Amino acid sequence: MKQGKSIPGEKLTVYLGEMAGLMRAAGEMAAEVRAPHDPIDPSTFAESRDVNAKWVVIVGSGLLLLLWAIVVSISLFFVYLKYDRTGGRSPSAVLSYIPPQPPLPRNESNSIEEMNAFRAREEYILTHYSWIDKKAGVVSIPIDRAIALLAQRGIPRGSTHSGEYVHPHAGSMRTGARGSP
Repeated sequence: MKQGKSIPGEKLTVYLGEMAGLMRAAGEMAAEVRAPHDPIDPSTFAESRDVNAKWVVIVGSGLLLLLWAIVVSISLFFVYLKYDRTGGRSPSAVLSYIPPQPPLPRNESNSIEEMNAFRAREEYILTHYSWIDKKAGVVSIPIDRAIALLAQRGIPRGSTHSGEYVHPHAGSMRTGARGSP
């Protein structure tokens, strides 16, 4: 069958079907209206034997009063704590007190510059001559010179001021100066 062509009598059949459906729906609605309703008994709206309304009101009022008593007692407790923590002074005087700065050392305010200055001081100590104890004749020498002197003279034995040295080749990496005579 080609598109767009209808079967003979198709429109009439659809129309009659719609009419039959509408008639059936109207009949069901009329039957519902005519049906007898359940009788209304006023005693079935509430059961008076289950709950005593007087006690519900008494318990509810008691709980409400208890709740307000708790709120008032907690607020009084906070007032007491505020008074106790401030030592009897008004809170504004306590809040206006600024504690002194904590003792040194405090956190660094400019850590990068301070670290650079520290490294410069340490580098100066490692690369320049300076007196440690002028009366005793103790001098700080540059680290490169100290390494050269150790390689030339050896490791000092015992006290650093004794003047006695162990030859650098006398020991090993493992034994150090212990293997020396």
